Amino acid sequence: MPKLHQEQQIVDDLQGTAYEERPRLERGRFPGLAGEAHLRTGARSSRPRTRAEPEIAQALDRYLADEGIAARIGLTYSRIESREGEITLTFDVDGRAGTLAAERVLVTTGRSPNTAGLGLDEAGIKQLPTGGIYVDDRMRTSRPGIYAAGDVTGRAQFVYMAAYGAKLAARNALNGDSLVYDNTTMPWVVFTDPQVAGVGLSERQAIQQGFDVKTSVVSLDQVSRALAARDTRGQAVCSARRSSHPRAPIVSRPWRWR
Repeated sequence: MPKLHQEQQIVDDLQGTAYEERPRLERGRFPGLAGEAHLRTGARSSRPRTRAEPEIAQALDRYLADEGIAARIGLTYSRIESREGEITLTFDVDGRAGTLAAERVLVTTGRSPNTAGLGLDEAGIKQLPTGGIYVDDRMRTSRPGIYAAGDVTGRAQFVYMAAYGAKLAARNALNGDSLVYDNTTMPWVVFTDPQVAGVGLSERQAIQQGFDVKTSVVSLDQVSRALAARDTRGQAVCSARRSSHPRAPIVSRPWRWR
């Protein structure tokens, strides 16, 4: 895609909150948090679905559609250009071309590990193509005696997983590398409204790994706590290996007693 020279038209999620006016925004893959935040200050926006189970993603789409956020799924972007202060994005969907117009582009392509200036090459420490520090399952780098944890490794960029990795790195450095990093039951959350959260394998992931699973969908109007909170938007999708504990992605409002 050609480079846009109007730098003020390209913003990230932090810069996008600094404008006093309320722009139209069209953006790429993103869970929906930034778009919803901008929408509630008056911007118009479109969003794709979150990575959650299809039932959860569809439910979230419905709730966000009520706020004016439209889902555009399966687009292939081919060109972006700026004309007379407006940005036009050309895309293809199902073999047909279309365009989206916006005043600014909100860049939501993720964050790169901040490893520049650490002297990794001089220290002989292997890096990933993304710039992250390579570590094994015990948080060891390619240089004996040096460990790394957190966002600089480029893995599981959540605060609690960074803390977990740092704990393992410190303990392994002092106690013989006996602890193994395991994120198979890592919880995750997207702070939309309602929120989306999950833990463990999705139904598709479980089936791909050869598990025989049973999946149930529960609407929150069947959950007593949601009824007590007077907000039954949302549902839970529970997938379990037969004779084992379930994993449960859920879309709902946070429950607080009032």
